Amino acid sequence: MKHYNVVIATPGFSMDAGYVKSLMATCERLSENGITFTFLSEYSSFVPHAREATAMGGKELRYDKKQIAMGRFTYDKIFWIDSDIVWTPEDFLKLYSRDLDVVSGLYLLDDEKSVPVQVVNDFVRLEKSNVKFRTDTFQAGAVGFGFVCIKSGVFESMPRPWFKLARLNRGAERPELMVGEDFSWCYSAIENGFTIWVDSTVCVTHRKIRDLKI
Repeated sequence: MKHYNVVIATPGFSMDAGYVKSLMATCERLSENGITFTFLSEYSSFVPHAREATAMGGKELRYDKKQIAMGRFTYDKIFWIDSDIVWTPEDFLKLYSRDLDVVSGLYLLDDEKSVPVQVVNDFVRLEKSNVKFRTDTFQAGAVGFGFVCIKSGVFESMPRPWFKLARLNRGAERPELMVGEDFSWCYSAIENGFTIWVDSTVCVTHRKIRDLKI
Protein backbone atom coordinates (compact mmCIF):
# COMPACT_ATOMS: atom_id res chain seq x y z
CA MET A 1 0.00 0.00 0.00
CA LYS A 2 1.23 3.50 -0.83
CA HIS A 3 2.46 5.59 2.12
CA TYR A 4 2.71 9.39 2.27
CA ASN A 5 4.46 11.51 4.86
CA VAL A 6 1.79 14.19 4.63
CA VAL A 7 -1.68 14.59 3.14
CA ILE A 8 -2.66 18.15 2.18
CA ALA A 9 -6.45 18.54 2.46
CA THR A 10 -8.29 21.56 1.06
CA PRO A 11 -12.09 21.52 0.62
CA GLY A 12 -13.62 23.62 -2.15
CA PHE A 13 -13.83 24.01 -5.91
CA SER A 14 -11.76 27.20 -6.31
CA MET A 15 -8.50 28.35 -4.74
CA ASP A 16 -7.16 31.86 -4.24
CA ALA A 17 -4.10 32.67 -6.35
CA GLY A 18 -2.09 33.27 -3.18
CA TYR A 19 -3.08 29.82 -1.93
CA VAL A 20 -1.94 28.22 -5.20
CA LYS A 21 1.44 29.99 -5.06
CA SER A 22 1.89 28.89 -1.45
CA LEU A 23 0.94 25.31 -2.31
CA MET A 24 3.36 25.13 -5.24
CA ALA A 25 6.24 26.54 -3.19
CA THR A 26 5.49 24.11 -0.37
CA CYS A 27 5.29 21.08 -2.65
CA GLU A 28 8.64 22.06 -4.17
CA ARG A 29 10.20 22.31 -0.70
CA LEU A 30 8.69 18.98 0.38
CA SER A 31 10.14 17.29 -2.70
CA GLU A 32 13.56 18.82 -2.01
CA ASN A 33 13.44 17.43 1.53
CA GLY A 34 12.30 13.97 0.46
CA ILE A 35 8.89 14.37 2.13
CA THR A 36 6.22 12.51 0.19
CA PHE A 37 2.77 14.06 -0.14
CA THR A 38 -0.64 13.75 -1.72
CA PHE A 39 -3.60 16.10 -2.09
CA LEU A 40 -7.30 15.70 -1.21
CA SER A 41 -10.08 18.09 -2.24
CA GLU A 42 -13.85 17.74 -2.60
CA TYR A 43 -16.68 20.29 -2.73
CA SER A 44 -20.14 20.58 -1.22
CA SER A 45 -22.28 23.65 -0.58
CA PHE A 46 -22.61 22.38 3.03
CA VAL A 47 -19.24 22.91 4.70
CA PRO A 48 -19.33 19.85 7.03
CA HIS A 49 -20.02 17.65 4.00
CA ALA A 50 -17.21 19.32 2.05
CA ARG A 51 -14.75 18.51 4.83
CA GLU A 52 -16.11 14.98 5.29
CA ALA A 53 -15.91 14.27 1.54
CA THR A 54 -12.39 15.69 1.38
CA ALA A 55 -11.32 13.47 4.29
CA MET A 56 -12.86 10.45 2.57
CA GLY A 57 -11.30 11.29 -0.78
CA GLY A 58 -14.63 11.21 -2.60
CA LYS A 59 -18.30 12.15 -2.54
CA GLU A 60 -19.37 8.81 -1.08
CA LEU A 61 -19.58 9.48 2.66
CA ARG A 62 -19.11 5.91 3.88
CA TYR A 63 -19.76 6.33 7.59
CA ASP A 64 -18.79 2.70 8.20
CA LYS A 65 -15.22 3.61 7.18
CA LYS A 66 -12.85 5.24 9.68
CA GLN A 67 -9.76 5.77 7.52
CA ILE A 68 -8.70 8.88 5.64
CA ALA A 69 -9.36 8.37 1.90
CA MET A 70 -11.16 5.14 2.88
CA GLY A 71 -7.80 3.51 3.59
CA ARG A 72 -6.41 3.74 0.04
CA PHE A 73 -3.04 4.75 1.52
CA THR A 74 -1.32 5.26 4.87
CA TYR A 75 0.15 8.56 6.08
CA ASP A 76 2.00 10.27 8.92
CA LYS A 77 0.23 13.66 9.07
CA ILE A 78 -2.79 15.29 7.48
CA PHE A 79 -2.53 19.05 7.00
CA TRP A 80 -5.78 20.98 6.51
CA ILE A 81 -5.45 24.32 4.71
CA ASP A 82 -8.36 26.50 3.62
CA SER A 83 -8.34 27.75 0.04
CA ASP A 84 -8.05 31.41 1.10
CA ILE A 85 -4.94 30.99 3.29
CA VAL A 86 -1.48 32.20 2.24
CA TRP A 87 1.58 30.77 3.96
CA THR A 88 5.29 30.02 3.48
CA PRO A 89 6.98 26.61 3.25
CA GLU A 90 8.61 27.47 6.58
CA ASP A 91 5.16 27.90 8.18
CA PHE A 92 4.12 24.50 6.84
CA LEU A 93 7.29 22.67 7.89
CA LYS A 94 7.22 24.18 11.37
CA LEU A 95 3.79 22.65 12.12
CA TYR A 96 4.55 19.45 10.22
CA SER A 97 7.67 18.83 12.32
CA ARG A 98 5.87 19.20 15.67
CA ASP A 99 5.29 15.97 17.60
CA LEU A 100 1.77 16.94 18.69
CA ASP A 101 -1.64 15.35 18.12
CA VAL A 102 -3.13 18.50 16.64
CA VAL A 103 -1.29 21.80 16.11
CA SER A 104 -2.60 24.95 14.45
CA GLY A 105 -1.14 28.21 13.27
CA LEU A 106 -2.82 31.58 13.81
CA TYR A 107 -4.85 33.70 11.39
CA LEU A 108 -7.42 36.47 11.68
CA LEU A 109 -11.13 35.98 11.18
CA ASP A 110 -13.30 38.29 9.08
CA ASP A 111 -13.95 40.62 12.00
CA GLU A 112 -10.21 41.45 11.96
CA LYS A 113 -10.21 41.29 15.77
CA SER A 114 -10.32 37.60 16.71
CA VAL A 115 -8.65 34.31 15.81
CA PRO A 116 -10.36 30.89 15.52
CA VAL A 117 -8.95 29.62 18.81
CA GLN A 118 -11.00 28.85 21.92
CA VAL A 119 -9.75 28.91 25.46
CA VAL A 120 -9.53 25.53 27.22
CA ASN A 121 -12.77 24.75 29.11
CA ASP A 122 -14.53 27.83 27.72
CA PHE A 123 -16.32 28.82 24.53
CA VAL A 124 -14.72 32.23 24.01
CA ARG A 125 -12.60 33.00 20.96
CA LEU A 126 -9.26 34.62 21.64
CA GLU A 127 -8.82 38.22 20.60
CA LYS A 128 -6.01 39.33 18.32
CA SER A 129 -4.57 41.40 21.19
CA ASN A 130 -4.24 38.23 23.31
CA VAL A 131 -2.07 36.36 20.81
CA LYS A 132 -0.28 39.00 18.74
CA PHE A 133 2.88 39.09 20.84
CA ARG A 134 2.98 35.46 21.98
CA THR A 135 5.93 33.33 20.93
CA ASP A 136 4.98 30.06 22.60
CA THR A 137 2.99 26.90 21.94
CA PHE A 138 -0.14 26.74 24.08
CA GLN A 139 -3.01 24.33 24.57
CA ALA A 140 -6.44 25.28 23.24
CA GLY A 141 -9.99 24.04 23.62
CA ALA A 142 -10.61 24.25 19.87
CA VAL A 143 -9.09 25.68 16.70
CA GLY A 144 -10.28 26.44 13.20
CA PHE A 145 -9.23 24.24 10.30
CA GLY A 146 -7.65 27.01 8.22
CA PHE A 147 -4.08 25.86 8.86
CA VAL A 148 -3.83 22.83 11.12
CA CYS A 149 -1.66 19.68 11.13
CA ILE A 150 -2.97 16.41 12.63
CA LYS A 151 -1.21 13.14 13.34
CA SER A 152 -2.25 9.89 11.73
CA GLY A 153 -4.44 7.94 14.12
CA VAL A 154 -6.43 10.90 15.42
CA PHE A 155 -9.18 10.78 12.80
CA GLU A 156 -9.13 6.99 12.85
CA SER A 157 -9.84 6.95 16.62
CA MET A 158 -12.87 9.25 16.39
CA PRO A 159 -16.52 8.41 15.61
CA ARG A 160 -18.06 9.29 12.26
CA PRO A 161 -19.22 11.64 10.96
CA TRP A 162 -16.04 13.51 11.77
CA PHE A 163 -17.44 16.91 10.83
CA LYS A 164 -20.82 18.15 12.00
CA LEU A 165 -22.42 21.23 13.48
CA ALA A 166 -22.99 21.02 17.23
CA ARG A 167 -25.27 22.70 19.72
CA LEU A 168 -23.55 23.05 23.10
CA ASN A 169 -25.36 23.30 26.40
CA ARG A 170 -23.42 25.81 28.49
CA GLY A 171 -25.55 25.60 31.63
CA ALA A 172 -28.73 27.14 32.95
CA GLU A 173 -27.41 30.70 33.02
CA ARG A 174 -25.88 30.68 29.53
CA PRO A 175 -27.72 30.11 26.25
CA GLU A 176 -26.93 27.17 24.01
CA LEU A 177 -24.18 27.82 21.48
CA MET A 178 -24.08 26.54 17.90
CA VAL A 179 -20.53 25.83 16.77
CA GLY A 180 -19.07 25.00 13.40
CA GLU A 181 -17.72 21.71 12.13
CA ASP A 182 -14.10 22.54 12.96
CA PHE A 183 -14.69 23.37 16.64
CA SER A 184 -17.07 20.41 16.92
CA TRP A 185 -14.29 18.16 15.56
CA CYS A 186 -11.90 19.51 18.22
CA TYR A 187 -14.36 18.80 21.04
CA SER A 188 -14.69 15.22 19.79
CA ALA A 189 -10.91 14.86 19.55
CA ILE A 190 -10.48 16.00 23.15
CA GLU A 191 -13.24 13.64 24.30
CA ASN A 192 -11.25 10.84 22.66
CA GLY A 193 -8.07 11.68 24.55
CA PHE A 194 -6.21 14.00 22.16
CA THR A 195 -4.85 17.49 22.82
CA ILE A 196 -5.16 20.62 20.69
CA TRP A 197 -2.22 23.02 20.45
CA VAL A 198 -1.45 26.39 18.85
CA ASP A 199 2.02 27.43 17.70
CA SER A 200 1.83 31.20 18.06
CA THR A 201 5.02 31.69 16.01
CA VAL A 202 3.14 30.53 12.89
CA CYS A 203 0.96 33.40 11.66
CA VAL A 204 -0.50 33.01 8.17
CA THR A 205 -2.50 35.36 5.97
CA HIS A 206 -6.27 35.08 5.50
CA ARG A 207 -7.32 36.36 2.07
CA LYS A 208 -10.63 38.20 2.14
CA ILE A 209 -11.53 41.55 0.58
CA ARG A 210 -8.06 42.48 1.76
CA ASP A 211 -5.30 40.43 3.35
CA LEU A 212 -5.91 39.85 7.05
CA LYS A 213 -2.70 39.57 9.05
CA ILE A 214 -2.05 39.32 12.77
